[in-house]
Formats: sequence, C-alpha cells, structure tokens
Amino acid sequence: MAENIIPLFPAPERLSLNPELVLVALSGEEGLLESTVAQIGRADVSAPQPRLLAADTTGLRQAAKELGLDASFTLPTTMAMENYWLQVLAGCAELERETIFLRAGVKVPDAWFSRLSAAAQRRPEALGLCPLGAVHPMLRAFAQSNSEPGLDVEAVDQWLNDYARGLEFDVPLVLESCALWRPRALEFTADDDAALFREIRRAGDWLLACDHIYVDDAALGELGAAVAGLAEAERRALAEPHPLLTWRHALNELAARSEAPPRQVHCQPVQLNLAHAWGGGLGRWIEDYVAADTHHTNLVLRPLGDWEAFAKTIALYRGADMDVPLRSWTLTTPILGTAISHGEYRQLLAEILRDFRVESLLVSSLIGTSLDVLKLGIPTTLVCHDFFPYCPALVATFDSPCTSCDSARQRQCHQENPHHRFFLHDTDEQWDRVREVYAQCLSQPNIKLVAPTPSVASRYRELVEGAAEKPFNVIPHGLGPGLLQCLEPLRQERFPQHERLKVVVLGSVAPQKGVKILAEIMEPLTAFADLYLIGCGVEGGQFEDRDHVVVIERYTRDELPIHLRNAQVDIGLLLSVVPETFSYTLSEFWAAGIPVVATRLGAFADRVVDDQNGWLADTTPQSVFALLQHLAADRERIALVREKLCNSPIGTTAQMCDAYAELEDQSSPPPLKRLLLGRRSYRNAYRDYDNQRALHINHKATYKEILLEFLLYSRQKAELATTGGKAWQRRLLVKGLDVWIRRLRGS
Repeated sequence: MAENIIPLFPAPERLSLNPELVLVALSGEEGLLESTVAQIGRADVSAPQPRLLAADTTGLRQAAKELGLDASFTLPTTMAMENYWLQVLAGCAELERETIFLRAGVKVPDAWFSRLSAAAQRRPEALGLCPLGAVHPMLRAFAQSNSEPGLDVEAVDQWLNDYARGLEFDVPLVLESCALWRPRALEFTADDDAALFREIRRAGDWLLACDHIYVDDAALGELGAAVAGLAEAERRALAEPHPLLTWRHALNELAARSEAPPRQVHCQPVQLNLAHAWGGGLGRWIEDYVAADTHHTNLVLRPLGDWEAFAKTIALYRGADMDVPLRSWTLTTPILGTAISHGEYRQLLAEILRDFRVESLLVSSLIGTSLDVLKLGIPTTLVCHDFFPYCPALVATFDSPCTSCDSARQRQCHQENPHHRFFLHDTDEQWDRVREVYAQCLSQPNIKLVAPTPSVASRYRELVEGAAEKPFNVIPHGLGPGLLQCLEPLRQERFPQHERLKVVVLGSVAPQKGVKILAEIMEPLTAFADLYLIGCGVEGGQFEDRDHVVVIERYTRDELPIHLRNAQVDIGLLLSVVPETFSYTLSEFWAAGIPVVATRLGAFADRVVDDQNGWLADTTPQSVFALLQHLAADRERIALVREKLCNSPIGTTAQMCDAYAELEDQSSPPPLKRLLLGRRSYRNAYRDYDNQRALHINHKATYKEILLEFLLYSRQKAELATTGGKAWQRRLLVKGLDVWIRRLRGS
C-alpha cells in the first residue's frame, strides 16, 4: 500500500562538514582558558574536544596540562597583531581539513560550532568564513564598537537571528577572534594579514562573514589591525548600504537598554503541530506539550471554520496560544471535514516547510486538513487522541464500542448514531475513500503511531487496516508542573470523615459523559451523599435545585484545588458511556489524592485498578450505585486507597515530551536548514509584511468578548481623536459606545 505514495518533499541536505577545533591562546591568556573550554561544550554538544595552539609560556603550559588539552606551543610570546592570521596558520604544522579557530576569552552562543560549520558547508567556495563580533571596526554586530555589549552573548545572538536575513556576504578580511579556514589557506604567503587577504581574493577565493552568528569578543580589546592595509573603499564598504546596516543601530539601542529578547530559542528541530481549534482535551494537550517540550521549536497549524465547513482559513501560530498568527491562508475552496488532497493546502504546507525549516510533524487531529499532510515524507508522529478520520463519529462507538467497521456499517452509523453529529456534509462515498487513503498512508515507514492508553492501540489495530501490523507506542499524557503544584497540598491534607459521603463529578455532564446514569442514581445517592458537579457547564443546570447537590458551571484550572478542598472530596465519579482515550479528569483526581469510581470502558479500564487507585463499575446505574453505596459503608477502604494514591507518582508533561523525543532518530547529522537562522523566533524583529492584517481575532474568544474588545477600542479611538468630525459628534459617539459597553458587561 505505502509503496504507491510518493513523498512530496525530498530528504533534506544534512550537515556533513566536520571541522577541527583549535583554541588559540596568546601570552598572558591562561586565565581565560578554563572558562572558554567549559562553555564550548555547554553551548554546542557537537563541538569536538579542542586542540590548543598557544604561546610558549609557563602559565599556558600549566593550564593546558590541568585541562588535559592536546597542545602545540608554537606561537611567539610577543604577537604582532597585524600578522595574527599569518602567525596562527604558520603555527599549525598542517590543516588536514576545515578548522575553526577560536580565541581564548571569546564567549560563544547556542550551537555556534554547528551553525558555523553549516554556513561553511553551504558556501564551499569560501576559503575563510567568520561570524560577527562585538568590537572589530568592520565585522562587529553593533553600529559602534561595544567593549561592554550590555547583553550576554545568547541575547545578542537571538536578536541577530531575528533581525538578520541569514546570509553569508563577501568581506575583505576575517575576524581574529573566531573563523573557519580551509586547508588551502596554508598555500598563501604574504608580509602581513592585509596582504594575505588580498592574495586570497586575487586568486579568486572568497572570504565571507555570516550575518546570523555572533560571538562576544569584547574581552580581547582592540581587533582589526589588518583594516589599515585595506583600500579606502573597502574600509568604508561595511559602513555604507550593506547587509549589516539595517540592524546595526537597532542592536546598539537594544544593548544600550540591556533589552533582552522576549523569547530565547534554542537551535533545535522545528516541529509542526497539527491540531483543531475546538479546544477541549486536545487543545489542552497541545498547550501542555508545547509548554513542556525542550526538544523542539514548536509551531501550531490550525483550521478555522464553523459547522458548515471546518477549514475556511488555515492559521499558523508560533505556539499553542491562538494569538496573532504568523501567517494565515483563506481557502478558495473550504475543507468540509477532511480532504483526500487539496491544492491550496498542499501549497501552504510547502511554504511552511520551506520558510520555517520544519523537520517533523506531530499530528493531533486531521479535522479540517488534507491527507496531503501524511504524504510529506518527513518524520511524522500521529497521536491517536480519537479515531478520526477513520471514524467520522470520533469515538468509534455505535451502541457499543466498535470492533470493526465496513462501508455498510459506516452508512448505518451516519444515519442512526447520535455520536455522528459533526461531519454531515461529506457523503458516505467520500468517507469510504478518505478511510481507504488514510489506511494506506498509515503504513508508510516514516509515520509513527502513538496512543495514550493500550486500549486505543488495540482498538485502532482492530478497526484500521493500515494500523493492523503497525507498532504502537503507548505514551500517557502528563500533567503540567503548575497544576501538580496546585494539587499537591490536597494530597497531604487529611480531611475529617463526614457522616455523608462527599462525591464529585468533574467536568461535563453531556450524554457521552453519562448524564443518564447520573440522573437515575441522583435521588438514592443524595440520600447518603453530597454531590458536587464542578465544571458541569449549562447541562448541569437541570440538577441545581436538588437537595445535597452543588452545581458549579465553570472553573479555571487554578480554581480546581479550591473547589476540591471546599468539597473535602471522598470519591471522584467518572461515568462516561463511550470509551475515553485517556481522561485528564482521572489524572487530576489522582494528583489530588482522590480515589475514583469509573465505568469499565476504554482508558478507565486501562488505568483504574480496584482497591489500588479506585474502582470500576459496569455502565449501568445499578452497578454504579451499588458500588458507591458499598464504599459509603466502608470508609476504611477509601482511606487505604487514598493512602496509596498519595504515595504514587503522577506522570508529568516533561516525562511525556521526553518519551516522544525518544521515538525520533537521533543518529543522523542535523539538516542544514536547522542550523541556518536556526534561532529565529518569528516574534521579535521579523515581520511577514505580506500577511499583516489590521485586526486579529483570538478564535478561542466568544463573540461577546470580541465585540466588547472592539467597542472598547472604538471608544478609545473616538476619545483620543483630534481630527475627523466635530467635538460634539465625537462626544455623542463615546456616550453611545458607553451604553453598549455597559450592556455587554452586565449581560
């Protein structure tokens, strides 16, 4: 099946250049060696153990011995700086391959060695190539020499990546503090460095500098002795219109104010997350994953639409928050549910992969997408939060959990299954074809499948042909550190035993969450128990007038510990009548040390063990009520399980992200596209001017919130306006807006 799918994108070019690293220390610089050696490895784990090229002094010999460096003491004790590179190159007996020379005392940023190597691989014509520094008169990142940059090397390098175009450009010389040389540089002879640089360029070889890598060489003092030997036009060139001019002054201002970048980005793989915009458990998972993931730079692609068509616009975000998109595309032909292939969608994928250097795909939802996303040929992880698009009903339940589904059953499901309520515009024939192509895509070797619980993996193999022989990785969802910290005190707290059992239903009481069971047991249960419906939404309103029932329609995540403490909960109640794929609510109960009674389905059956962390009941009112009644009469049993829970670890989002990272192939060298402008955050100076809009909508906000925000903005504009209409007209407009603002706030 998979052999019929031709990947849309070729395999990327990978870093193959493997330079040597030579640390250069001049007389009196032994005190700089230790910190430089330590930070080289910290900043870039791929940097090799450096070889030392040093002046022959007692202090440098002792320092080299203490640091265990392979050293050559061939530099003169008194160095003529106008001949710096001539003497350094002569001090090497030979260069067998490309070599990066770094002066002791220079501070280097994240992935500096790999990034400089990648730039040299991209530009094989360059005989010498260097980054930018802090003080060199021609090769500094700042408008003026910055002997005290005001920002650390990571901050300046981050700003640089956000401002720079990502170029290597011609220069008449290279930086003394850090540069890569190719072996043929030893063939040139000259009287001084300026003459050496002239000879190199006369021979047709290139000297280049990178506008996207910065090293802090301020500790070295004056650099650039060779500048005096250049022609006047060459000396003036980098102060005139040039790649550096557009942002040199900006960096000077930022450094003078010690203004750190809003976001620091590590040079790591860019991963594109595909998710829907519905929020809910999947939205929460995306937020948790992006916040905890230290292995990738994450972008999130979401379809924006309505019940008529789930993807009318596609928006790309720099993270899980649906704030101002990096880019957005309005589709001329919207995607109703899931498209088998879609020209515009494929084009925007190509644009994202190219412009944002995407290396891998993490698919959490295929709602509002095209199956082209599974044909890209890049490493792809499909997280089975539900059974869509193989099951348009999402939950793979029709009267009971499905174990098979052919075309006839799918048609019957479309007509009769109450869970099949979202995707009503696509025909049965369309779904048959989507299911066929989807199963075919899953069998590709670059696609890995992840399930949050074993039952999801088992049911996927039963239902989806392409997954039948596919290995599944089971990785449970974790809870974030903030929520765990909030709930931890509840684990330590010991509430008094009350005469009446304290039972909490957390979250929705929609039909699939077991509202019928709850309604049937409500009266006999409240005879001996107090029932708290926390976060039940408007559906919980039907129970708010009952005795011994507390209804709290909504709560924020930060408020959860307060509500649970006020209730002094004995038992959490989970009544889903469709198989959950994981259940955050179950994890939250356990994080608070609360045992659960849950229906014997899906993730509950996977995770709940009787008398260890809770109890399971059949999906009937009689079974659930009987178990609660028995536990109410045996409080010691509840106390024992609570004690076990309070001593059991809860999986964290960091552990979850580490498990996902372990699925990736780490054996290959990184692709060049990761290392070229690899720290660009797409948040600071970079702007996509072609996609700017006057108004950006947070698609999580309600219409009322959006309207109120617009009215407040309009009021401010009217109040501050000095032109356009007479003063009395503006005052009248402000009063009218105030009326509507008060109405919206009061409603």
